[in-house]
Amino acid sequence: MRILRLAFVLMLSYGATDCLSLSQTKLDEVPLSVSQADVVEGADFALQEIQQRSDSGVYETLRIARIIDAAYVKGLYHSILKMNLTLASEHLLNYPNDQESRHHIMIMTAHETGLKTIAIDEYPEMKPESIELYKKMKILKAIEQREKLWSDVLEDCPEGNNNQNCKAWL
Repeated sequence: MRILRLAFVLMLSYGATDCLSLSQTKLDEVPLSVSQADVVEGADFALQEIQQRSDSGVYETLRIARIIDAAYVKGLYHSILKMNLTLASEHLLNYPNDQESRHHIMIMTAHETGLKTIAIDEYPEMKPESIELYKKMKILKAIEQREKLWSDVLEDCPEGNNNQNCKAWL
């Protein structure tokens, strides 16, 4: 709704033809070297974010194969680091035929807060059997952690259920 109001105000202020030219204006991109420290750090940040978004954990096997190109754009609310890169994993859907997966990524940093977020054109496609394997491993790890926690609770209860500290847990 706010966007519609803003568009309406712009149309009244600048006229409809001026608004069209404003919306078609491309922000100035500044090309960056792919070996530049903030580009490499941005790629690492993006990889960590992608790895954390995996339900199964299979994205944790991804690694950056190559940063193809990068550019910086200063937006109204964000600084934007745009890059094209390739990710690699032996669990990619078409591995070993396609050993890398190419992606367009943007790392946006809010001017006011410094908060970073990413946008990716498409998440890498992984082999179904790899996804299943990593889901099973994640479940087994959760079971192991739960059993360890339960073992620690019971260890703190040498007197069994009569101990007051244990009654709260049991």
